[in-house]
Amino acid sequence: MRGEPRLLLAFLATVLLLAANGFVARRAVRIVTGNVRLVAHTHEVLAALEALQSTVTDAETGQRGYVLTGREQYLEPYRTALKAVPARLARIRSLTADNPVQQSRIPLLETRIQAKLAELAETIELRRKGGLAAALPVIESDRGARLMSDIREVIGSMQAEEQRLLGVRAQGSDRSAATVEATTWIANLVAIALLAAFTILAFRRLDEQRRSARALAEQRDWLQTTLASIGDAVLATDQHGRVRLLNPVAGSLLGWSPDEAAGRPLAEVFKIINEETRETAEDPVAKAIREGVIVGLANHTVVISRDGKETPIEDSAAPIKDADGHTLGVVLVFRDVSERKQLERDRDRLAAGERLARVQAEEANRAKDEFLATVSHELRNPLNAIAGWAVVLRTGTTSQDAYLHAAEVIERNARALSKIVEDILDVSRIVTGKLYVEPREMELTPVVCAAVEALRPAAEAKQIRLATDLGPAGPVWGDPDRLQQVVWNLVSNAVKFTPKGGEVEVRLHRIGSQVEIAVRDDGAGIAGDLLPHVFDRFRQADSSTTRRHGGLGLGLAIVRHLVELHGGTVAVASNGVGQGSTFTVQLPVRTLGTAASDGPELEAPLPAPAVEPVLRGLRIVVVEDDPDSIDMVCALLAQSGAEVRPASSAAEGLAAVEQWLPDLLVSDLGMPEEDGYSLIRKVRALPAERGGQVPAVALSARARTEDRVAALAAGFQMHVAKPVESAELLAVAAALAKPGVRS
Repeated sequence: MRGEPRLLLAFLATVLLLAANGFVARRAVRIVTGNVRLVAHTHEVLAALEALQSTVTDAETGQRGYVLTGREQYLEPYRTALKAVPARLARIRSLTADNPVQQSRIPLLETRIQAKLAELAETIELRRKGGLAAALPVIESDRGARLMSDIREVIGSMQAEEQRLLGVRAQGSDRSAATVEATTWIANLVAIALLAAFTILAFRRLDEQRRSARALAEQRDWLQTTLASIGDAVLATDQHGRVRLLNPVAGSLLGWSPDEAAGRPLAEVFKIINEETRETAEDPVAKAIREGVIVGLANHTVVISRDGKETPIEDSAAPIKDADGHTLGVVLVFRDVSERKQLERDRDRLAAGERLARVQAEEANRAKDEFLATVSHELRNPLNAIAGWAVVLRTGTTSQDAYLHAAEVIERNARALSKIVEDILDVSRIVTGKLYVEPREMELTPVVCAAVEALRPAAEAKQIRLATDLGPAGPVWGDPDRLQQVVWNLVSNAVKFTPKGGEVEVRLHRIGSQVEIAVRDDGAGIAGDLLPHVFDRFRQADSSTTRRHGGLGLGLAIVRHLVELHGGTVAVASNGVGQGSTFTVQLPVRTLGTAASDGPELEAPLPAPAVEPVLRGLRIVVVEDDPDSIDMVCALLAQSGAEVRPASSAAEGLAAVEQWLPDLLVSDLGMPEEDGYSLIRKVRALPAERGGQVPAVALSARARTEDRVAALAAGFQMHVAKPVESAELLAVAAALAKPGVRS
């Protein structure tokens, strides 16, 4: 009793000290919080300044791209920047409204940005009206650079002001944080000292109480410790089935404390049902009392806790008997088997998943093997024809007719190989998400006609009637080349699977807001179980070695992806094998909205070469590391009258340009040690009198849009994809090459 006043005083002192500490800490935290908001605001201003500078830079980048190429799509960053600049200036003005220093700089910043935008607009207009020559003097002057430097100077000064504010606010935050830390340490040390004193006094009081109750508590503690040490749940009842004892594990599973459960009927505390039938399970205590032996629950028993949670359990009940064998009660031991049940379910699920994965892996492996076998077959056939006829031609005893026939066979099979490779590359681009379209406003009728006419000779060779029904369709937004590929694939399939004397019909009509292209044939048809899978990659109705029709099974997968890239759908219908089939493509009609000129501008087709002497008298340097490819390109250009000098590396090509001063440079892009990009950059660095302005054509097996853009940006005037089409290469050479004056 003597220690109680001291305990009270220690408690009150601790409370007062903690309250004072809380007050000081809260005040310092408010200061820190205010500084954090100000710092965040400063970072927001810095981000807005950086975004404004980036927007002006984007405008200049768009202007440079347009002036150099003359292509309208390069102006898109410039146009976007024009729209964004006012909003970004307004944003900065709003963010710095509380800072007179920054507000005073904004009018100067606006003036300089407007001057810069006016300079960009001037060069764009000069380029549009007078071409590159008219715009170059403005670009080559340092006016644009000075304007950009002035803008950066103003933005830099504003950024410096914000950085200064950051430093000031950071110092304030540091001081407040130091205050919080100091007061916290002082309060904690004092509180620890007071609490230590309080604890000592409290322990003295408790020690007195423990000594007085120790004798009584020893037996109960021993029993409770024993029960608590048991990992299973333990419940004991009297001979009437009323709960007398409950260990912590049992209380946790059942949701009852020992005091709450004491004296209650077992059925109220220990509710059990059959997991499968959901009916109440037999009372194990009653059974143990009745039979006088240890009993266990049946499988699939679930106990329902006080809060309704269900737990699967295993249990056993044993009667408690006195020395005379009379039953005094029952002890019930049960355990949670949820983890074991879950492991069993997981094991079964894993086993089922493993079986499914094995089946899927075997199916995928089988599909892979079939596809590789098909690819091998489809590649070897044209390669066999090419190699065989090449051997025949090399003998030198071939007649003129046989020579022409051999050339025709080699060319046809080379085109077949190119189509196979292009299909495989298209599928690879689909899988990696890199298959793109270059849309514009267009009419479908010429595209459908071109695809149909390209396949008409094949249809006539099989005596197949190729009919068309082309109604007015209206404009669509699409890539003409890719949509022609779609129609070509569908019509080619129809011709392939239609027997001799059959009919293929191609229809083009507008239906509501959709343009519909339908390709119908009366050929082999499609089995019902294959219909849902006809657009899957590598899926073929017949992939055996005895199949009648070739192909990789990629065309329809490519069709579906290309149609979906255009926002359309493709479907197939067939009444079964031998009943023909109909493939239907639906594309949205372009009605209102952006003018066609807003879409990507496609390159205008080059004029075809008139006659062979169109290159006569021209000097052309060809740079290519592959011997067969350089021989072919040199022979093609020489046959058209050009004087050709080959070079097998970038270094040789650069030397040839400087020494020979050609009229045209044709270079491969992918070469060992030094590629075509490096070569053209070195050529463009030369003075004009040493060949620095020579027109250049890039050859590459990479034919993506980004590859063409990279080649043009590096300094080439045109990009020609491999395999090289002779007509295309000659047309490009004739269009670009201009005889120069050589000393």
